[in-house]
Amino acid sequence: MEKLKELEPSSPVTLRLWALSDVPMDPVIEAFNKYFPNVKIDKTAGSGEQELFAKLKTGAEVFDLLRVQLYNIPTYATQGLLEDIGPYIVPELVDGIPDWGLANVAGGIGEIGKNWYAVPQDFGPCVHAYRKDIFDKYNLPVPKTWEEYAAAANMLHAADSNLYITNFDFTGFSAQALGAYMQQVKGGVALPLGGGKFELIVDCPANRKVINYWGNLIDNELLLITPAWSDDWIKAVKEGMIASFPWAAAWVPGFVLKGVFPELAGKWRLADALQWKDSPRFVSFNFGGSCLAVVKGAKDVKAAALFAQWITQAPEAVELSWKYPGIWPSNVKRLKELAVFREPWDYFGGQVIGDLYIKAQENIFPENVLAVYGQPFWQIYVTQFPEILSGAAQGKYPWDEVLPKLLDAMIPQIEDAGFEVTEKNGKIIASYV
Repeated sequence: MEKLKELEPSSPVTLRLWALSDVPMDPVIEAFNKYFPNVKIDKTAGSGEQELFAKLKTGAEVFDLLRVQLYNIPTYATQGLLEDIGPYIVPELVDGIPDWGLANVAGGIGEIGKNWYAVPQDFGPCVHAYRKDIFDKYNLPVPKTWEEYAAAANMLHAADSNLYITNFDFTGFSAQALGAYMQQVKGGVALPLGGGKFELIVDCPANRKVINYWGNLIDNELLLITPAWSDDWIKAVKEGMIASFPWAAAWVPGFVLKGVFPELAGKWRLADALQWKDSPRFVSFNFGGSCLAVVKGAKDVKAAALFAQWITQAPEAVELSWKYPGIWPSNVKRLKELAVFREPWDYFGGQVIGDLYIKAQENIFPENVLAVYGQPFWQIYVTQFPEILSGAAQGKYPWDEVLPKLLDAMIPQIEDAGFEVTEKNGKIIASYV
């Protein structure tokens, strides 16, 4: 706390915070002000990160701090919109953030562990959520591998034509989910090469493995095609038409299952993330998460760095954020120190779900996530992918053509974002100019 106190200004300062989903919530900010009364926060709750990005670039909006999704930090950093707060980081406070979680912090242009364009607040390590009652009804063992999962999809749909292993849609949500699955096989969008250069790897064998897997399930009509979060999707989950979510990130138990489907308490269970049979080690993946970043030219960079660290890493803030409104922390040490993360959940039949999520968080690897979290083209990927996926599902072209089409669609937008795209030795390189 003493090192943080050194960052507090001697006279009061008010910092403007743009806060995705109104987080951090007021009780957490009030706790911060007990210790640091000279740093006041003027919070604006927001949801449109693309609109925010455009306004920051033009100067139409002025903020000192941002809470945004992990994916967006490299985009903001490469465009020169964020401060590197590395000089103000308190090592003992951030110790416990796994190495893979720092992939986005370096912004795709800095050195991991040295340059801090943000401080991670929450992560979305993934496990497999499934309906125990449905699997029990059909005497099916819970799948442990993606291969077993596909077999279970066949068995369930054969037993009941209204029953599907999971759903799929052609929106940004499935594009994000596929990006999460790509992490298990070291796929992704673009690898940071340093110096503002990125190798575009969208059309790579690892990604093709993932796309062809899901394409095969779609072609065989084994997935319920309905948009996640839609009324039809909610109805299908409630009626037991969807048997599992293989993308069950740490925000799913509270925000989605318990929050949206309280009447299904006791029917859901969690298991380890599905694995590929040929994987040499257990590998999980991350879906979602957020961080606090300091905007270039902030009124008081040191005070903003103080807030970004305390609100995301201090034990009191972490515990309060779990209560208001269910933020799964980025720091593994906090997860293991605080008893609240080891409590059983009645909703899941008494499971201590924290153990599964801690295991998942500790088994995500930097080299697997760099091409997702360490590159600035995520929004372009998410925007372009759904229509291309939909075309393959409609039979307009084979699944093998999906990724080449995606790459072709992305390149003009990458160039419009200020990057020069060239091909060298068979590799496609995007360089910020």
